[in-house]
Amino acid sequence: MILIKTILKQYYKQNIGFYLFILLVAFGFLRGTEHVAFAKLFMGNAILLLWASLFWLMHVLKTSLFFHRTLKLPEYAFLQDFTLFPKAKQVFELLVLQLNLNAPFIAYSAFMISVAIQEEKVMGIAFTVTINLYLLVLPVALKFYRLHHFSFDFKVDALARSRSLFPNWSFLYYLRHLLNKQAILFFSTKVYGLFFIIGGAKLYFTDEYDERLLFICILLMVAGQFPLGKEFGVFSANNTLFERNMPFNIPNLLKQRTLTALTLILIDSVFLVYYWFDKIAVIHIISSLIFVWSSMLFWLTYNYAPRAFEDAHLKRIYFTAIAVFILIMCKVPILVFGIVISALSWRILKRNYFTFEFTPIDTK
Repeated sequence: MILIKTILKQYYKQNIGFYLFILLVAFGFLRGTEHVAFAKLFMGNAILLLWASLFWLMHVLKTSLFFHRTLKLPEYAFLQDFTLFPKAKQVFELLVLQLNLNAPFIAYSAFMISVAIQEEKVMGIAFTVTINLYLLVLPVALKFYRLHHFSFDFKVDALARSRSLFPNWSFLYYLRHLLNKQAILFFSTKVYGLFFIIGGAKLYFTDEYDERLLFICILLMVAGQFPLGKEFGVFSANNTLFERNMPFNIPNLLKQRTLTALTLILIDSVFLVYYWFDKIAVIHIISSLIFVWSSMLFWLTYNYAPRAFEDAHLKRIYFTAIAVFILIMCKVPILVFGIVISALSWRILKRNYFTFEFTPIDTK
């Protein structure tokens, strides 16, 4: 099982903190009876099932993007020999890989189906089974194609010409890079974030929720923006290291990173205001926007921290996210976290920008 030992092991190694955080939120915030109630609600409502399917699709896009980007790394070039196996063995290994990648939502789907069986919601059962099969078979077919076209790279011509759509401002360079070379990464993270923004807004009036529901949705959203920050490290290493030989001061660099962060959260901010302005106080919406911006700024500057992507550092981020979640539940204003994160971003940039050297480990 070569794909299990390479792709799957590396994927969960890099994302274990994210999944543990999701589990903490899901089973720390909701009781068992509430999960059953949600399962009954979703399995009896076609619109809610479509929302759940969209979330599962985003997960498949996330794992498929990881698969695609991993194959592009030089150290995984040996996987092109995978096509020398008999086709039956290739398909079997890809099925096992995809089952393990889909395991987080397959497990919850099985729970929803078990509840629906008791409630005799036949249409919900049929729809959930069909979607899960579709999200299993289609990614396997795409991965099979990708392995047989090892040098394949995704590029959409209209996006590749994106440099003509934007003014020649330095803070837009990274956005142009994403649209040109990492369009799937950019749009998948946007859709992932909008799922929590819109989903939380639709859920708000179903129970006695307060502004903490928005804050938790925002926390989950910014956690999913981490890949954009990591990609910024790759972009900086390959395109902007010359800046450190120029007479830029830290305030000017912070201004550039601030504007870059604002361009990256523009879509999220518009949807956040549109879906939440009539539900909670304006101060909470403004606080949420500041937190989203400060978190994106942190992801952009985190690359400069020494050994940023070592397991020890990533575990600190995971436990910090847990602490923030607990404090939010204790009604600590999210604006406080936005201010602290902004100050931390400034400190990382000031202490490390002119001395840190990107390494292959940092830019994977």
